[in-house]
Formats: sequence, structure tokens, C-alpha cells
Amino acid sequence: MSDSAGAGARWAPDGKTIYYWRGPTLVSVSVATTPTFRVTGARDLFTRREGNPSLGYELSPNGKQIIMAVRPPETTNALSARAFEPMRLVVVTNWLDEVKRKLEAVR
Repeated sequence: MSDSAGAGARWAPDGKTIYYWRGPTLVSVSVATTPTFRVTGARDLFTRREGNPSLGYELSPNGKQIIMAVRPPETTNALSARAFEPMRLVVVTNWLDEVKRKLEAVR
């Protein structure tokens, strides 16, 4: 499903989409499983900022939200005095609708 290395793959609850990191970019891949497994489409969802690694992500049970932990830019340096401060939790709702709107605006 990837033409290069990928990491952190997750199946969507509907069993029709796989999400994974390709470098700093989160990718969504549509798949069909019958009569054989095949990729039916792929799109880049977003790219995280340089030097701001994701500490992990999960999909909500309904597949409509992505929950992700990232370090704020000022805490990405392990030697930073603030490196051990608590992280901020950002919840993005209706993220798929937002992606669809942005894709429509580009077309």
C-alpha cells in the first residue's frame, strides 16, 4: 500500500481504510479486501512540522477523530528545561469533514 517506508499503521473501524505515517505525513489508504486485497486510493492527510515528532496516535471507535500526542515545538529538544512539562491535549472533531472541505477547495 506504500511505495516507500511507512510506520504506525492503523486500520479504521470500518475495515476499509488504513492510516500510516510516511515520514512526517499521515496517509489515508482506501482498500478493498474482496475478491483480493487491493489499494483503491490514497491521500496525504497532513504533515507535522519539522522537528515536532508525534508520540503516537489512535483513531476513535467511530473513525471520525484522530487522537494524537505531539510535543509543543519548544519541548522537542531533550536538553530543554521545559522538556518534561505536561503536554497539551488537542481534540479535533469532524476532522474528516475538514479534510473533505479542503480537498474540494483545491479542486
